[in-house]
Amino acid sequence: MICQYTLNEANAWAHFSGDYNPIHFSVEHARSMESEHIVVHGMRAMLDMKRSLSESLLSRLPIGDFFRFSARLRKPMHCDRPYLLCVSEAGGRFNGKMLDMHDDSECFSARLFPAMQPSKTLPPRADSRCVSSTETLKELFPGCADTPEEYWSFWDALLFQRLLAAPELPLAINAVEPAFKATSSEAVFSRFPVVQTHHEVLFSVELLYPKPELSMHYAILPIHIVGNKDSGLIMRAEIQAWGRKQQPLISTAITLKTWPMNRTKH
Repeated sequence: MICQYTLNEANAWAHFSGDYNPIHFSVEHARSMESEHIVVHGMRAMLDMKRSLSESLLSRLPIGDFFRFSARLRKPMHCDRPYLLCVSEAGGRFNGKMLDMHDDSECFSARLFPAMQPSKTLPPRADSRCVSSTETLKELFPGCADTPEEYWSFWDALLFQRLLAAPELPLAINAVEPAFKATSSEAVFSRFPVVQTHHEVLFSVELLYPKPELSMHYAILPIHIVGNKDSGLIMRAEIQAWGRKQQPLISTAITLKTWPMNRTKH
């Protein structure tokens, strides 16, 4: 499958997710961050990977109560450039690669496979919030949210949206570097190059069967940050969601990496 992403895809993903990082829209900003080309949203490209892996999984009548999606992002993808998405199967695991068709280099790889059920039911949390799969959100999603191949991916994207909109990430950065005074995730992304290096999703088999409307409670776990402004930061954020009977339904974890903050061009 050949994939090529334009500003149309960038705008559609940003409209859904709230990720308006200028590196995805402006050549000038991309160059100020040492990239000669506009960079594709990694999460947008992953939508195609998730759908392709899910199609392969569903064609084999999947067995299991939970499944895990794991992605490793190695190099940025650029707008208006062709990429080749390849999927294979080995030992019940479905593997995918996104290759740059100019040099056959690997931009990111991913796996989808049956996983162990979480060891215990998620407890209620005082800071939990609620999210519902409304028709409006489904219409904004740059895919087909009501298909088995993309239903779990829709929820993963929705939790990513909630993670970006929440105050936890900028507050965690401020705790490590008080002088930064981040007010939002968008402020972080617009000031420093931030790349996603890993994406992990653990989801229930229930999310392979679309429902007209579903509500979940979710909570953001403590964000882990290592590094400093001179060496750059590595951040891991996880958001967990569960259903009405407190049964775990999906958790999404992302790892982000920044440049050394004193390398930023102004």
